[in-house]
Amino acid sequence: MKLKLTQKAIETQVKGLDGNAVYLWDTELSGFGARLSPSGEVSWLVQKFIGGRGGRAVRQTIGRAKDGMELTDARKLAVSEIGDIKKGVDVLARKRELRHKVRDQMNSMRTEEAIEKFIKANGKDTRYWKDTERLLRASLSSFLKRPIIEVTKADVRKMLDDKRGRPAAQRNLFAALRPFFSFLVEHDLIVTSPVSSISAPDPLASRDRLLTDLELKALWEVSKGLSNPWGQFYRLLILTGQRIGEVSGMRWEEIDMEKALWTIPKERAKNNKAHIVHLSSQSIDELRSLSNKQEGFVFPAKRLRKKDQKLLGEGSIKGFSKSKANVDALMTAYLKEKADNPTFKLTPWRVHDLRRTMVSGLAQAGYATDVVDRLLNHVSGSQSGVKGVYQRYEFMKERREALMAWGEHVLSLT
Repeated sequence: MKLKLTQKAIETQVKGLDGNAVYLWDTELSGFGARLSPSGEVSWLVQKFIGGRGGRAVRQTIGRAKDGMELTDARKLAVSEIGDIKKGVDVLARKRELRHKVRDQMNSMRTEEAIEKFIKANGKDTRYWKDTERLLRASLSSFLKRPIIEVTKADVRKMLDDKRGRPAAQRNLFAALRPFFSFLVEHDLIVTSPVSSISAPDPLASRDRLLTDLELKALWEVSKGLSNPWGQFYRLLILTGQRIGEVSGMRWEEIDMEKALWTIPKERAKNNKAHIVHLSSQSIDELRSLSNKQEGFVFPAKRLRKKDQKLLGEGSIKGFSKSKANVDALMTAYLKEKADNPTFKLTPWRVHDLRRTMVSGLAQAGYATDVVDRLLNHVSGSQSGVKGVYQRYEFMKERREALMAWGEHVLSLT
């Protein structure tokens, strides 16, 4: 069928499809056309007869609408391709050569190279991208030296199934793998993504665990018996309400003791936004109780990693799971004694629940959601939409008052 090829004309023909493919040829650009599949998918074509109408027909697909190629782009490409055919260029041989080149590239590219390309193209020097690279390398560790095309859908399913029972870890892995393989498809490094037909894991159930005042007191008291600097670490988690990675990675150069301010640089903040934390007098006391040289990490690791007798660099404390298990045991013993109940069991909690506990305490004290959200460097419903665009006031005065009040509340418990 010949007609003036427009988007409206194509849409009209798609509506009238009767189960057979339809070819539409443009009356304005001779040799340019579109194929409408029975399902309505649009492929852009060029066709030229070498030696006139009785000669050899050269036809090729130059793109597909579902891949993002629009009519205007297809027309421009068609002009170039038809011009090459007129010049005697074997466009089909050129296409085959390109396809073989891509195939050879896919066959030879190792998984670790693919990860490097993905991170280099998309990654910034932020905690998110560092975590993404680390997660990709860990999950694809057995494929790092092998071609990326060897990673199959079954392999991805196994990776996700291995994290069954840990929904957060499963969702984080899926969130790293899907854009990684989509990037490789987009850049012709693989043909199809092994993740494309796998459904995303179910959303995480919202947690509502809060520590009671008695549990908060128990944590504070048992932290005094922990080895330095773990006690101060847990107490600063309680007092500041910041994330475990942000507190553990705290550096002395981020802290202004005179102004009682801690500035978390954007590279370490979860949302890639620098964040100011006001330090209560209780937080300042905890920092002053640390015996290190007040340079580098506030909570330095006891041992620094070495390789071939060379120091790899300083590090902050690790081993949070082991430490938390120890804290739980100490809290259980403390609460058993307070409750005079030898069968007492501590309700499971996570370190992140300390943030929620502080939020609840400040809400009860009358502090507004906008204030608490900014105090936590957390973008929630109160900062989304139009309000998020126009509400630029950072509530610094209110944030300071809130953290000072929270410090006094914790002090009153302990």
